[in-house]
Amino acid sequence: MDAHILTPSYQFPMPEFTAEDDNRSVCKEIRHNSTGCLRMKDQCAKCQEILSVDCSASNPAQNQLRQELNSSLQLAEKFTKLYDELLQSYQQKMLNTSSLLKQLNEQFNWVSQLANLTQSEDQYSLHITTVASHSSDSSVPSGFTKVVLKLFDSDPITVTVPEEVSRNNPKFMETVAEKALQEYRQNHREE
Repeated sequence: MDAHILTPSYQFPMPEFTAEDDNRSVCKEIRHNSTGCLRMKDQCAKCQEILSVDCSASNPAQNQLRQELNSSLQLAEKFTKLYDELLQSYQQKMLNTSSLLKQLNEQFNWVSQLANLTQSEDQYSLHITTVASHSSDSSVPSGFTKVVLKLFDSDPITVTVPEEVSRNNPKFMETVAEKALQEYRQNHREE
């Protein structure tokens, strides 16, 4: 029982539009779409078509406004490009700075750890536990003095000092401290 009723479609009477009426509707469309079309004018054919219509024919003041708008848009595009270049340059500098800070942290992290450790109430950061020469300990190479010590919170560190630097020489402790610090630094870099 489904019968299709075919009726001719109704057509609204179309009044004859003059070119002036057509231009008015285009100008009205420009007013409604101009902000979006100004941004899309290089990519959208419809926007190019809309913006190419000159609505200023009836009012010479609009022509001047259009010229000012175009120069303002060019200036805005120029500043946008400049801003983007500056932003990109800034981002590159920040990336380089971050990389440099990371390298410095890797290289000198042990210094900040030492600074934190030296703030304790313990006045002695270097604790020597054993001093042995080849004559008293066969594991020590001949011609050297073996010193076992703890530096700050480290595990025991073993350093060897040539026997030319006697234990009574002030240079002995300076050499021990220097070698211990090098060993401490090396161990903390590996961590």
